[in-house]
Amino acid sequence: MRQWQTSWANKHLVFIFRIIVGGVFILAGISKLVTPLEEFIAVAESWEILSGPWLTAYAWLLPWTEV
Repeated sequence: MRQWQTSWANKHLVFIFRIIVGGVFILAGISKLVTPLEEFIAVAESWEILSGPWLTAYAWLLPWTEV
């Protein structure tokens, strides 16, 4: 009986954790979608990870991927 209770509690904790993490990604994606693309490109450009057309593709795809 004790093992069933632990398994049941773990499943619910994992479900709650997944909802929280999913909510964080949805909020992050929506905040990027609301921001003008040029502004997000400027921010991503300051990270100096990507440049040129890759940066534009990244800035366009990332918010949709998060949502």
